[in-house]
Amino acid sequence: MHPSQKFAFDVGITFFASVVTLSLGFVITVLLGRYLGAGDLGLYRMASTIYGIAMLVAAIGIPGAMIKKPFFLWGSALRPRKPCKGL
Repeated sequence: MHPSQKFAFDVGITFFASVVTLSLGFVITVLLGRYLGAGDLGLYRMASTIYGIAMLVAAIGIPGAMIKKPFFLWGSALRPRKPCKGL
């Protein structure tokens, strides 16, 4: 697959996943609103926001470092090698 086609495919998959996630989040919010009521839904959303901010602060830079660290340590070993042309 050509690199630009692979990039477009990867972006398409990410976009599709984002649309599904947002759609499910909307449906769940509507169902929670009907089940909990306005006051309890507001409390839930406030707690959810505080939790999200706390997790953002707690995980600052760790996901990016987890992605970069193996390549930093074993960068040359992870690159595809050219096939040998015999002896």
